[in-house]
Amino acid sequence: MSKSTNTPALIKACIESRPFAWQAFVDQCAHAVLESIRSFGKSTGRQWGDEEVAGYSRKVFENLRADDYAMLRGFDPSMNAETFLTVAVRRAVLAAEPASN
Repeated sequence: MSKSTNTPALIKACIESRPFAWQAFVDQCAHAVLESIRSFGKSTGRQWGDEEVAGYSRKVFENLRADDYAMLRGFDPSMNAETFLTVAVRRAVLAAEPASN
């Protein structure tokens, strides 16, 4: 995601159920979500294959869309959208990983 993105506007459009808003949001944010997953894995010493990364990415977007976009409704437009997505990624990955013994 670059600074010129319109992520806050897309989030608002998703919440308002505008046609094609969700797909536009996913298209714009998918790369940032994938990179954030990879970065989180690297920073925590985890090595995930492409299938695992894709699975975590699906989980992130499922979480963002769940309960009528409840997570997106919590987005503060004055907040950095990339930071918001990074937090969503970390939450989704940690919740989806099996508990270690």
